[in-house]
Amino acid sequence: METIDKIYTVAQLLEHWSGGIKVNPEYQRGAVWTEIQKQMLIDSIFRGYPLPLFYFHRIASTNLDGNESYFFEVIDGQQRLRAMSEFKNNRLRLLDPAKDSKKMRLPSKVKSQPCPWGGKAFNELDPSLQDRFLTTNLHVQIISAANAEEVRDLFIRLQSGTSLSRQQVRDAWPGNIGPFIESIAGKGTMTPKIRVFQFIDNRGNREDDLDGTDPYVNYRQSCAQALLLFLHKVNNPSGQFLCSITAKDLDNLYHEHTDFDRHGATAKRFELVLDLSRQVLQKSNQLRDDGTVFKKLEIHSLMLLLEEMTRDPANLVEKDIPRIANAFEKARKAVRDSRGNVGKATGASVIEDYYQAIYWAFIPHLLIDRLDPVRFFTTDQRNEIRTRDRGVCQICLEPVEPADEEFDHLKPWLLGGRTVVDNGRLVHARCHPRGRRAIQPHLESN
Repeated sequence: METIDKIYTVAQLLEHWSGGIKVNPEYQRGAVWTEIQKQMLIDSIFRGYPLPLFYFHRIASTNLDGNESYFFEVIDGQQRLRAMSEFKNNRLRLLDPAKDSKKMRLPSKVKSQPCPWGGKAFNELDPSLQDRFLTTNLHVQIISAANAEEVRDLFIRLQSGTSLSRQQVRDAWPGNIGPFIESIAGKGTMTPKIRVFQFIDNRGNREDDLDGTDPYVNYRQSCAQALLLFLHKVNNPSGQFLCSITAKDLDNLYHEHTDFDRHGATAKRFELVLDLSRQVLQKSNQLRDDGTVFKKLEIHSLMLLLEEMTRDPANLVEKDIPRIANAFEKARKAVRDSRGNVGKATGASVIEDYYQAIYWAFIPHLLIDRLDPVRFFTTDQRNEIRTRDRGVCQICLEPVEPADEEFDHLKPWLLGGRTVVDNGRLVHARCHPRGRRAIQPHLESN
């Protein structure tokens, strides 16, 4: 096999596409790229991003007159050629970063750059942009002196590289989220800073999700899910519902938080919550006698409980870990007994429902003497809160009629919140953030 390095412009390759450049259907796929993949390729060309090499097999043929000529078979690059041809022939309209941000995920600094080709077809471009596209240089490896078996073998080798998992693609995204998660959960030879995700039951994971050179890829995905839930709860402290943690949601976490302050207060409290979760799980392990392992839903629920309990940094100390571990272990067993074994879940409603179940099974086992002996706000306290909040619900920001008012603990009373004016707020009965918790038969609502 011999190879020659050549450079052709986009215009040159498209001129011969489906003419002097052919596809061998015996081993090549047809058109398989999605529209977004095609659009992003063309966008990459306009941005000056380098493209992978094209591989062509030069094949000699003889015409009726006995003259020798050549044509080329595409070994690698067919999908890129199809995309460029569709765009050149006005069958593909590009994405516009300003209007298609959900489809076209770009780092903030890239998104802010001018994009005069955004949203346009080829014939709508300024002539200078058309010329820029057509004169872009593409690097091609021309394969000659090769038999059919060698060409097939090369094709297989080009296609059989180890593909990145969805999480490994996220790891490559620019910004601060990736390095922050990697520092916590580990990557390659970098061991986890907080060994909490090792408690997750990973039985049933597909083998292709596991990489011998990157043993912590599942830890990073679990850490990303935990961070997404944590940020949602921190940013929506009064919300009744959690967010979903699907693959798409995790992608958005990386795309939308490129400027995340990995050394800021939120990051530090997330690390605190994870480390406390680790300590609780270690202690809980010592209490277990059934040999079971923790499901991800259970660990996420524990983390969310600890998020609420650590809103006041002084609320939780090392001596509380055994008490919390005991309460969590009893809650976990109670929920498992009532619901059976729990599987994987990424939907918001399922995560919220399970968290509520763990919450209500956990609370009765906390030591009652750690709670404020005063459960309800006094009349004077209510009047002061109502005046301070100017008669407006602090959740929906609408006026509250006396018949529909309730006074909520910002930090839940059941988690150690004090019954003082600074920890109270005016809310509608319908907006009460723990409204669903309040209907539990063994507890009163404030």
